[in-house]
Amino acid sequence: MENNLDPKTRWLTHINKVKQPKTVLSYSRHFDRLLEAMKSTPEQFLASAKVDINQCWCDTKETGESAFTLKGMSMALCAVKSFLRANGFYSIPNDRLEGSSKRVTPIIFLDWESALKIASAASRPYNMILRLILHSAWGLTEFLAFNSSENWRLAKESLGNSQAEYFQADFSYGRKNGDKAHYTLIPRFILQEIFDSSLSLPFVTESGAALNLQNYKASTNYIDHAFRTAKRRALVSKKIQEGKISPHDLRSAFRSRAQTQHVEPVCAEFALFHDVDSLNYNRATGDVAWQWSEIKKIYGPAAATESALQERDKLIESMQEQIKKLEGRFEVLLKEKA
Repeated sequence: MENNLDPKTRWLTHINKVKQPKTVLSYSRHFDRLLEAMKSTPEQFLASAKVDINQCWCDTKETGESAFTLKGMSMALCAVKSFLRANGFYSIPNDRLEGSSKRVTPIIFLDWESALKIASAASRPYNMILRLILHSAWGLTEFLAFNSSENWRLAKESLGNSQAEYFQADFSYGRKNGDKAHYTLIPRFILQEIFDSSLSLPFVTESGAALNLQNYKASTNYIDHAFRTAKRRALVSKKIQEGKISPHDLRSAFRSRAQTQHVEPVCAEFALFHDVDSLNYNRATGDVAWQWSEIKKIYGPAAATESALQERDKLIESMQEQIKKLEGRFEVLLKEKA
């Protein structure tokens, strides 16, 4: 059946089976932009590759260097290689892009408490979204995949039908195009906060725009912007406020917290959707009760709720104001004595 498809449709049909939606979307966009710069069509590009694959590759790189940044060029070439493989080319040049040396970006340590403060400082509904992402060790893709009417219905039914400390959210894939199914154990108290907040579910933006994989680019932009704004508002260190961090760093905060709370590394890595054994011999995380017994160490015996954190932050702000006033009075007294 696929032999009757045009080259691009054949390619997209193939990668839709093996790649995550955001990768397919990115590949397609970069490929279209590259062909537009080359003033070519998928059929013409494929024909030139059949004549001389090496010359076609050189022409592609030459055009792409003026049409993309180094990062965009890398994505475009990955898309081209994928397109060629899907259309019967297997001997593809494997040269690397030559670019300027990367600047070393300082690693910002986002501790658990600071991550909670940033989430709490976000406006609705992003405060709840960021808390959910943090406690579930998700990337934005996992959140957008989960954020559906059906999943929220199942989560609400689970809370009503049992006293379990968590809700098990199943995913049919792993991260980075992994083919192993994973699950997330979402703490009950986080879901309860969300249901008690009277927010619309599935989550949408303030203007009512959907937050899902079909609206991936806009959805991630909304959440990224909310995170950056919250970071500026939150009572966190100057290094964190001015540092280059994103919602993805919430996963790092989760993993770091797991380390300090002595969570079994296998459980922590599985929660992040990482493969714990490439040969698939270690299947201990199939024991959901054991997985939860380890993961819940991260949240502590009495996990902080959204309202408790807000009250705490208000108290800190009040105390800081009082300290400033006292410092001002002290300076006045010093001047009077002088």
